[in-house]
Amino acid sequence: MKSLVYRQKVKVTLTGEKTYRREVCIVKKGGMNVNLEMVKRGYAWAYRRYLKGPYASEYLEAEKVARASQLGLWEQKNPQPPWEFRKMVSPRGR
Repeated sequence: MKSLVYRQKVKVTLTGEKTYRREVCIVKKGGMNVNLEMVKRGYAWAYRRYLKGPYASEYLEAEKVARASQLGLWEQKNPQPPWEFRKMVSPRGR
């Protein structure tokens, strides 16, 4: 993400959702949806729980292509989803 947005102006749109006491946002730089670009490059999951609206299928398709192309985290055979990792390291998840 750093290479996409570090020290650059972005537009942040709140979705109204919250996860882990943080706002879920759509980040755009110019005409590029940074969130979607991260999924396309295999650096983020298409987190189905927060995918709503007409754009959901774009994220799911981007993840499918990244998986098939073994990009980013999909280079691993069985990458650990962030929600599973948080459960494992959280005192409440143990």
